[in-house]
Amino acid sequence: MRYVGQRYQNETVELDGNTYENCTFSHCKLLYFAYERVSFTGCVFTNCDWSFDGPAENMLYFLRDQYHGQGPSGYTVADMIINGLKDGTFPAPSVPSRALVR
Repeated sequence: MRYVGQRYQNETVELDGNTYENCTFSHCKLLYFAYERVSFTGCVFTNCDWSFDGPAENMLYFLRDQYHGQGPSGYTVADMIINGLKDGTFPAPSVPSRALVR
């Protein structure tokens, strides 16, 4: 669904599959499963709690485990994904597995 200019306050909002434009979220619990994409444009978030479950939670655990459990090769994978998100190039290009082993 597409929501424009909506105000959400003190409620739980399931985000999957929605587009939010110029919406305001105040003191909300924002719940994302990652079964479908969500997008935000021009939205304002004030004192909201973000909650991730299902595939979204799994991806966060994957990144955490790569970064903290794999040593230098895990840093490469996690940093590649995070940097790709930051600079807009995600999905990041593939890295040959031999490049991850040092």
